[in-house]
Amino acid sequence: MAATPAQTILQGELVPATLTELYEVPTSLSRVMITNIYATNYSAGLENITIQIVPAAGSTGDRYIVINAQDIEANSDGQLMTPLIGQTLNVGDKIYAIASTVTTLTLSAMGTFFST
Repeated sequence: MAATPAQTILQGELVPATLTELYEVPTSLSRVMITNIYATNYSAGLENITIQIVPAAGSTGDRYIVINAQDIEANSDGQLMTPLIGQTLNVGDKIYAIASTVTTLTLSAMGTFFST
């Protein structure tokens, strides 16, 4: 199995105020391991983010929440989402997120891509 480290998963992806799919592991890979993931708040006020990792055969729901309404400081340079580091996603698995407000939070992530 070939591993390709330091690949972009999400790059400054705007997190909307409705639960939205931000990433799906493509069929060209066998899996992806998250190595870094940051949430950035561009507003002048405290915001929060909820992130779910949903398996390919699943649908969103509380059981898939990994980050639940975590506060992100105002005007932050990027807050590490530690519980997601090392998470491995298989083909078809998805990252969903929701922000407390529209257009103020972004999500960026890097990972190692695995292929056969």
